[in-house]
Amino acid sequence: MLPQVPFDLASAMIRDPLVVSPQASTLDAITLMHSTRSAANLQSCDQRTRSSCVLAIDNEQVVGILTQQDVVRLSVQQQPLTQRVQEVMTQPLVTLQERAGHDLQAILSLLEQHQIHHLPILNEHHGLVGLVTHASLSQILNAAKLHQRVESLEQEVARLQTEKEHIIEERTAELQVREKFLQTVLDTFPLSVFWKDRNSVFVGCNHNFLSDAGLSSMTDILGKTDYDMPWSRAEASAYRVADQEVMDSDTPKLGIVETQIQADGRQRWLEVNKIPLHNLRGGVVGVLGTYQDITPRKQAEQAMKQQLAAIEAAVDGIAILESDNYLYANRAHLELFGYERLEDLLGQTWKSLYPPEELARFEQKVFPILERDRAWQGEVTALRKNGLTFAEGLSLTLTDDGLLICVCRDISDRKRAEAALQESEARFRYLTDNAPVLIWMAGPDKMCSHVNQRWLDFTGQLMEEQIGVCWLQRVHPDEKPLCLETYLSAFEARQGFEIEHRLQRFDGEYRWLLNAGVPRFDVAGEFLGYIGSCVDISDRKQAEDHLRQLSTRLNLAVESANIGIWEWDITHNHLIWDARMHELYDTPLDAFSNVYDAWVNRLHPDDLALAETVSQQALQGEKEYDTEFRVVHTDGAVRCIKANALVQHNSQGEAQRMIGINYDITDRQRAEEQIRRYTTQLEASNRELESFSYSVSHDLRGPLRAIDGFSQALLEDCGDQLDQDGQDYLGRIRKNIDRMGTLIDDLLRLSRVSRSEIRYATVNLSHLAQEIVHELHTLEPERRVNVVIAPNAQVSADATLMRIVLTNLLQNAWKFTSHRSVAQIEFGFNRFKDKTVYFIRDNGAGFDMAYAKMLFGVFQRLHSAHEFPGTGIGLATVQRTIHRHGGTVWAEGAVNKGATISFTVPNPSLVLGA
Repeated sequence: MLPQVPFDLASAMIRDPLVVSPQASTLDAITLMHSTRSAANLQSCDQRTRSSCVLAIDNEQVVGILTQQDVVRLSVQQQPLTQRVQEVMTQPLVTLQERAGHDLQAILSLLEQHQIHHLPILNEHHGLVGLVTHASLSQILNAAKLHQRVESLEQEVARLQTEKEHIIEERTAELQVREKFLQTVLDTFPLSVFWKDRNSVFVGCNHNFLSDAGLSSMTDILGKTDYDMPWSRAEASAYRVADQEVMDSDTPKLGIVETQIQADGRQRWLEVNKIPLHNLRGGVVGVLGTYQDITPRKQAEQAMKQQLAAIEAAVDGIAILESDNYLYANRAHLELFGYERLEDLLGQTWKSLYPPEELARFEQKVFPILERDRAWQGEVTALRKNGLTFAEGLSLTLTDDGLLICVCRDISDRKRAEAALQESEARFRYLTDNAPVLIWMAGPDKMCSHVNQRWLDFTGQLMEEQIGVCWLQRVHPDEKPLCLETYLSAFEARQGFEIEHRLQRFDGEYRWLLNAGVPRFDVAGEFLGYIGSCVDISDRKQAEDHLRQLSTRLNLAVESANIGIWEWDITHNHLIWDARMHELYDTPLDAFSNVYDAWVNRLHPDDLALAETVSQQALQGEKEYDTEFRVVHTDGAVRCIKANALVQHNSQGEAQRMIGINYDITDRQRAEEQIRRYTTQLEASNRELESFSYSVSHDLRGPLRAIDGFSQALLEDCGDQLDQDGQDYLGRIRKNIDRMGTLIDDLLRLSRVSRSEIRYATVNLSHLAQEIVHELHTLEPERRVNVVIAPNAQVSADATLMRIVLTNLLQNAWKFTSHRSVAQIEFGFNRFKDKTVYFIRDNGAGFDMAYAKMLFGVFQRLHSAHEFPGTGIGLATVQRTIHRHGGTVWAEGAVNKGATISFTVPNPSLVLGA
């Protein structure tokens, strides 16, 4: 128990303890404690107590404490002394209100409870009043115990004297243990520790320092100087100079950066701290040093310097920003935006380098992506210092500590190049897509990389279906092996190729193509693949086939027609005959001189002048070579020859060559003469037939008129005397007289159709049909007939004969629909590839198709005259008229289901656009 004596807190309190800011470095706090201790008198207990700690004050409030024990702890943990006090101080802090500081026992219990040696005293506003420590309290305790000490002094002196020797022995052993413990602690430090005397002679170190010096035991270091260590003499001298500065100034030197040569010859960078050592009287007796290897940090700094140099040398602009303001920008960045000095940008906002519309884009589109992905890359429009804009390629990276790394470059040239390239590509694509050929491109992998629109239109496929496949995919199976071999061989040899093959079109048809491919190389000669074009040669192939067939037929025709072919080289007067020419001129091959005179010598003397005149006229271009002449054979036989030829001229219009044919027309001329005789006889017979027809018509009409007149008189004069049968017989006679007259008219009309001359003109059949139907309606207005007439049915024919055709066909349709309550008649036409078919359709009586061939015969009828009157000559007249025009006519129908009469008329003038 403590003696009960009055206790005055003020007498035990240090009024001006050491204080620092929490933001101060630990090294500053240690220096403050050390300088306070160094300045104090060895007998000044208050100053020593005061220098045992520093209090951290923030806004006049005590927030922490840093004691000598904390300093030792930091050294053991190798914590850097550059840390701030707030990072290493003890907190939360135990304090005592001044008004509660009157109980000495309570204060000691509080110190013991929290295992602390320092207790800040606060006023009622929590402001610092002072500091109470074990040392300051010990003075009070000594006073309290003084009277007890006086009373037991004699006993205590005796006891102390007895125990003196024992204590000295124990303290000596304890000091030895502590010294050994301290050495052990120092050996466990991650730092290298050494201490020297006033002459910079080593008096101790820890194990790390021994290892650095290449020594094995503590005795090896004693008495040595830095000159005895592995490091260089210059380094040793520098170390000793620093030692003397610390001892002479009695001031620590912290954070010294030095180099050191190790025992193995390696050089290291060290961060050294040196503080003066004092004796009990405060005098400087040596220096204590610690150091740590900072070689990795120096290497990192060196690497950073190199990186910074690289950044400065970079062609891209590089900048670092914090909170929108510049922290750093390299030379390229300054030049890009038109600035000369870094100071012009430091502290400035980046927003001044972009126009308003780009700033809005940054806010709306760029920054959200940057916040999400921590990076963004794209193209923007930037603003130089002089106000000009340019295209900028920008890459942004957001670091974890909030810095924005910007990498940028001027891409105006690239944009212009891209625009030019895009325009070039667009022109190329336009040209290829509109080229009249199929174009394909293949890469180095032999697979298709592009086709033009013509190819897609031809195959009916999409671009996606073509990319990555071989163009051989749709080649005809018969040509695919050869195409594959040709393509692969050319591809390996990097040579062009050309091949004909068939390729399947979108509709399944295989078309012949001429496929030509050439290798592609870049400007450096690197192989890029192939480009090829395909021309549709199906028409050419067909033309070649047709030409071969035509040549075969021509040869056959020439041989069949016994045509001789000749060729005359006018320049060299060289005449070439085929075998048939030798036969026509009765000239043996071995007797032919191959000259123009050889031909002249075979001509009939009477035809020679005309033949030569025609030849000269053809050579001079006055008229074509088309003539007939006679040749005389060796046996005296005379043959008539038909000759045709073409003259070929050079670029100056001079005749160079004649190519012609000869054929024997002797028999044809004889036949033509015979035909002329037959024609004369036929014309005479036709005139006689026409005269006969007129006579027959006149002679038949005379009796018919007499019979008709007398039967009419008999009916009028004696009709009342005849019974019913007699009148009926007389009526039948008159009807047959009318039918006989109609028959005579139809026969005469049929005769005129066969003999009349055809005069071709454009005939509108629709108009003719409308006129004829109108006449029929006028004759029988009570009939209900629906007539449909297709408009604009035109034909090149004889207008009179076509009226006869339509009149007969429409009258038949009108007649054979007379038993229908509502008749349907239609005139129309259908167009096919090479012809037009005209038709007249009705819903009348129709006919049995088994008798269709009888319809167009003279006097052939499928219905009785009582049911449907007629002579049976109308359709025969139609057929003869259509045949004279070179057309055809046919009938289709069914009984009671109507009939359709169809016909065609070749229409050459209309086809040609007449």
